[in-house]
Amino acid sequence: MGRKLASKLPSTVQKLRQSRGREVSDAELASALEAPLEEVASVRLALSMPALMLDDESARAGALVDPGASPEELAASYERQRRIEQEVANALGFLSSRER
Repeated sequence: MGRKLASKLPSTVQKLRQSRGREVSDAELASALEAPLEEVASVRLALSMPALMLDDESARAGALVDPGASPEELAASYERQRRIEQEVANALGFLSSRER
């Protein structure tokens, strides 16, 4: 995972969300960043994890994810997170702005 990609990803996500008025896919991000889809998905997953999930030593070393995690574990975790985010967004869509 490139640190350069990790530093560009949040601003790119924000710009694309604003221009499209919706959540953007990993494929759209990969295209905009001219980066491999798998790398974008991995970095996006890593950035979505709370910093508290990192132990102090790995946080100081700049690690974004568990170095022992397999690609399959990372992908499964990412997909679970994306589904949860979508379900929450859908649920919030039924609420008035006051209820949110």
